[in-house]
Amino acid sequence: MKVAYLGIGSNIGDREHNLITAIERIKFHYPILDISSIHTTSPIGYTRQAAFLNMVVKVDTAKSSPFEVLSTVKTIEKNMGRVKTFMWGPRLIDIDILHMEKTVLTTDVLTLPHREMFKRNFVLIPLSEITDMISVNGEDIRINDAINDDSEQHVQIFKKKQDIEIE
Repeated sequence: MKVAYLGIGSNIGDREHNLITAIERIKFHYPILDISSIHTTSPIGYTRQAAFLNMVVKVDTAKSSPFEVLSTVKTIEKNMGRVKTFMWGPRLIDIDILHMEKTVLTTDVLTLPHREMFKRNFVLIPLSEITDMISVNGEDIRINDAINDDSEQHVQIFKKKQDIEIE
């Protein structure tokens, strides 16, 4: 087993349905090990847009390279109708690889762990629901210690994980 954490977000259309659809498509490729609750979060960067729904999914990527996982999630986004707009712009669906066990890399197309992961409460708070700690370069990082007391990042539970139905 090779554990990976995927961040999923949406702020266009039926946001909750978009998240659930993404998970259902992800599970065709990777076993789902756990999911977080769905959180509503205020947008960052470009703030003149609807609030996002965000969550984190824990998957087993044992049979795939990081680039294969990236290709899979980008194909899911495209097939769901995601259209690239501008940095921090609205998204029908956004799936990011946050962390892959024992993987550290920096390329033009993929950086692991995700370069913004430790700056974003909308990632860290849901992530803290499904793991206490991750290891980066042999250093254990406690997720709750990484959560920022940044008043600009409003994150609150939209739907608890036990109430989320995935087929």
